Amino acid sequence: MIDPSLASEKKLILGVGLLSQNFSRVSGGVSGNPGLGTIYPEVHLSYDLFIGAGYSLSPWVLYTPMLRISRDGGDTTNVLALALRLKKDLSSSLSANLGVGEFIYRMYGPGGTTTLNNGNSTATFALPSGSVASTLFTVNTGFGFAFSETWRTDLDMMVVNLFSAKRAFNAVLSVGYGIL
Repeated sequence: MIDPSLASEKKLILGVGLLSQNFSRVSGGVSGNPGLGTIYPEVHLSYDLFIGAGYSLSPWVLYTPMLRISRDGGDTTNVLALALRLKKDLSSSLSANLGVGEFIYRMYGPGGTTTLNNGNSTATFALPSGSVASTLFTVNTGFGFAFSETWRTDLDMMVVNLFSAKRAFNAVLSVGYGIL
């Protein structure tokens, strides 16, 4: 039940940062070692609805407005992530969150095929024809630190395929400004 004395305390936060898709799973170099994954600039919006005892419900929307062009130029991608999080104030400046969401990865391409390195050899892969989207269920968690009443920084993690050996992690490091 929402505490009526706190229901009027709403916080709309606009933020910018970096999204690392498939953090520690995707190799960025010839060594094959996992790296930071695919990096996207991101913007996000969250709204905190305080429900009492230091808790708030916080819907969160993240979007990568700049299309990322693949190395071979065969496709472009962007991301939309949606989540409903439960936030807990741990102190006057530190908060933690836990929730569930969706990670929508969209690719745009001209169709056809491309040849890419695949270990010690090369392989032919199909390119998307038009727009193709993958929607993945995520478990979200993170921490935030408020520098003032309006400025904050957050480190969030979206875990895809939590109970699978093929689980992946998407990390977001951001700074936010409280609009309302």
